[in-house]
Amino acid sequence: MVEHRDRLLALGHEGHVHPDYDAFVRGEKQDILKRFYAGEAADVKKENDYIRAHYAFVVWSDAVLALNHDKNGISGYIGGNTLMELGFAHFHRKKIFLLNPIPQMQYTDEIVACQPTVINGDVGSISMAFSNTPPQPSPYTRGGRKGGMRVYVLGSTKFVHDMVATTEALQELGVDAWIHPDYIEYVETPHHDHYERMMKGEQALVKIENDYIRQHYNGILASDAVLFVNNEKNGVKNYIGGNVLMEMGFAYVNNKKIFLKNGMPENLPYLDEIIAMDPVCLNGDISLLA
Repeated sequence: MVEHRDRLLALGHEGHVHPDYDAFVRGEKQDILKRFYAGEAADVKKENDYIRAHYAFVVWSDAVLALNHDKNGISGYIGGNTLMELGFAHFHRKKIFLLNPIPQMQYTDEIVACQPTVINGDVGSISMAFSNTPPQPSPYTRGGRKGGMRVYVLGSTKFVHDMVATTEALQELGVDAWIHPDYIEYVETPHHDHYERMMKGEQALVKIENDYIRQHYNGILASDAVLFVNNEKNGVKNYIGGNVLMEMGFAYVNNKKIFLKNGMPENLPYLDEIIAMDPVCLNGDISLLA
């Protein structure tokens, strides 16, 4: 990363990396690296507030260059932390560049929906002609009662029926809970076009066409907390997918409370990122929010 930053500087760009990366290359702060690779990644990220620090750099910059080299047998690997950072950049309308092609991973649709430009290793091809259109405010109105903690309900689209039912159950408990109106349409409208297309593998296109990543970011900004419905999926108990990981990141950097309807997932490649954001597990008891 430091080498590519220096290459960008040599090309006349204003390239930056987190200052700790420079320190690592100089042989400083090696205790952080040792702990990171010794299985303490989540603790290191929390103690150094790295998620919010990288968010601040993304907001301050015009573009983000993600170095997606091969890792863990995956060509062009993008990890959970980088996925969140792509989401930050996408919402704030920053240009996103990937050094190598988009990888085939469980959250490829989310990467594609962020609309990155692949430069195929050619840093010299980066263009600095960006759109700096500011994010638009949320168009949504409040649900439930006024006052108290406002809770936005999210989760994998496959859980949409439970997400709507959970929202309604919270409202019955007196919680100011709300959900994206399209989710209600998915439940109330048989064979809804968006839902059926997503279930048939067109998730990325539907997210791009409806600007769902930014819409959910705005929903999070308009709330005090986010409740993620994380049921079992793909054989994983308490599943959290790539899109939800990004949304957790959105909530975390904006200091929103993060709740998981069920427990913490296991055996996910981005579990460290989830732990680092300190979610509160309700273990199925949503009355704890009342």
